[in-house]
Amino acid sequence: MLAMAFSGCWVIGGLLLVGCGCSSGGHDDEGVERQTGGQSAFDGGARETGGGHAASTAGAGAGQGGTASRPLPTGGSELSAGSGVAGTSAFSTAGKGMSGSDSMASAGAPSAGSEALGSGGNTGGEAGNEAGAAGAPGRAGAPGTGGMVSEADLPEPMATAGFIDLEPADYSYEPSLDPRERRARTSSSARLFYSFVPAEQEPRGAPVFVFFNGGPGASTTGFLRVYGTGPHTLDAAAGDAVPLQNAHSWATLGNLLYIDSRLAGFSYSRLENPADALLRDAELTEANFNEYIDAADFVRTLLRFLESQPALRNNPVVVVGESYGGVRATLMLHMLLDSSSISTENGGPFSDPALAEEIRAHYAVAFPSEDPTQVRGAQAARQFGWQVLVQPALAFGMQSRQDPCDLRYSPAAWAQEQGLDCRPEGRDPHHWGMPADWTDGLEIAARQALLTPTGFSSLVGVAPDSVSGLSAADRIGAFRLFSEDDLTDAPREWTGLLGEIPPYDSYFTGMNSALSNFYGAQIRADRTALDGMFFLENLRYVNTLITRAELDAVVISDGIPDVLRWYVDGTTPPIVTDVTVDLATRDGVARSGWITVTYGQMPGVDSGETRVIRFPTYRDCGHMVSVSSPAELYEDVRTFIEGSLGSVQAP
Repeated sequence: MLAMAFSGCWVIGGLLLVGCGCSSGGHDDEGVERQTGGQSAFDGGARETGGGHAASTAGAGAGQGGTASRPLPTGGSELSAGSGVAGTSAFSTAGKGMSGSDSMASAGAPSAGSEALGSGGNTGGEAGNEAGAAGAPGRAGAPGTGGMVSEADLPEPMATAGFIDLEPADYSYEPSLDPRERRARTSSSARLFYSFVPAEQEPRGAPVFVFFNGGPGASTTGFLRVYGTGPHTLDAAAGDAVPLQNAHSWATLGNLLYIDSRLAGFSYSRLENPADALLRDAELTEANFNEYIDAADFVRTLLRFLESQPALRNNPVVVVGESYGGVRATLMLHMLLDSSSISTENGGPFSDPALAEEIRAHYAVAFPSEDPTQVRGAQAARQFGWQVLVQPALAFGMQSRQDPCDLRYSPAAWAQEQGLDCRPEGRDPHHWGMPADWTDGLEIAARQALLTPTGFSSLVGVAPDSVSGLSAADRIGAFRLFSEDDLTDAPREWTGLLGEIPPYDSYFTGMNSALSNFYGAQIRADRTALDGMFFLENLRYVNTLITRAELDAVVISDGIPDVLRWYVDGTTPPIVTDVTVDLATRDGVARSGWITVTYGQMPGVDSGETRVIRFPTYRDCGHMVSVSSPAELYEDVRTFIEGSLGSVQAP
């Protein structure tokens, strides 16, 4: 596995790191020297570069033999039967989905497909920083519809929204660094809401940006979706719920996929008898809510969405995580970059064999000329080799101990300049330049806009009554777990269209504080040290941008390098030997900021090798960068993507 793939063992903070001795993907020659560059709610009172364009070579598509069955995005099930011969594939679907929608039935003849396999990236990058990016994957053959199928014949990606049904998952995990605490668990079924916006230009070849907020329990739809990233946005300065066209829509950069986590936003869970309050309360358990199963939920949702969109299923993927979403992004990439790390209990602190097989089934289609069990590291990073982290939590426990009154950090320095106490009374910790209720006002405006049919249609891109699984009639067994303060009553205009629902359900929750409180109570500081190590392991292969907002007292920007520096002395042998920050201005760079990580003992890199994280500075910005500085964030992401992935059209 990647996360614990070393011949010896590490000791973290005096504790032996278990899982040692596992095999690694070895030292890959692809993407050697990457320049990297990167909202959400963090707990503790909170709510939430570039290489050249890669060359490619053509390869033959391959069909899959055997059969497999699992839920479709609509809730149906797919039966897949491929010939197992290179260049062929066929599938058929049938059945009644849990969402109440009939699955489409089709039978395809073998079809020929091709894939372009990326080569190692060229050197290049912003402001003279040397970097390389592994080549982006090319196209794989589409399921057959009879005869030869070209890429031009694939269905054009369209704006859509819906739910991905998640069946109960059997898994085991370790909540601490002590393997004796390993627990076998089964999660409950859930429906995760997603919305999708195709790229404005050539969506078939454009990257897929996957957005999620943090919290835990913060709604992606209510924050990143409606503030500053999509084609329409709310004006935070105006403080109203009137959607406007966004002049800095990320749809000019690629395809946009937004996902709400369990019981947040429009996502909901289900029971056979949801009216029973005891049964509902029993669902608030670590079997459903821990950082591993949370990340696994998102990997399943992402892969099933890509499977439902043949034109996108092997496009480059850019993970965009905000705040606690940084932990989610780290664990998602950890799973995707090496499925063997979760295939057995001997692989690492989390095992989910069914998810490992689903990842491998995806790679069998995305990289048909390769053994899917061996797609890892730099090979997997050809598709999952980019992340944009907005004010992220990287090692939750360590960051929660950082003090915003520490004058090394920008919030305290700002307060001193203003002649204020280091914790200004009446100020919002998410943005110390704003009143205390500023973040709450953003959530209220988002909720008001989303729970009107016209506002939803504008902000999400489709009419609410067209979304299967959203209406009262489709929500069989649906329920919510929330604090009373989080309860959202839908206005008459909404319920008149979609129907009345019982009091234990809710159409939308902007911030589910019940989940934040639950996660906060179970997070172990020693366990979160492992998250930071996973981040450093991913960094070997993943181009990374992390934002540096100076007025954020929830995730303290200048504390992020401090977290990484912990691994210089906090592990034996040291994972990294140096972490430096460069905030000097450079010609042609509007917002300065770079973090250079020098590796010590880490499989996959030589001792002394470096990786550079883009760390742009937003001087008058708080936790939610897409709200306060949407134009600046857009430009930095555009430059980051152009440098590490290829040319992107400016709006």
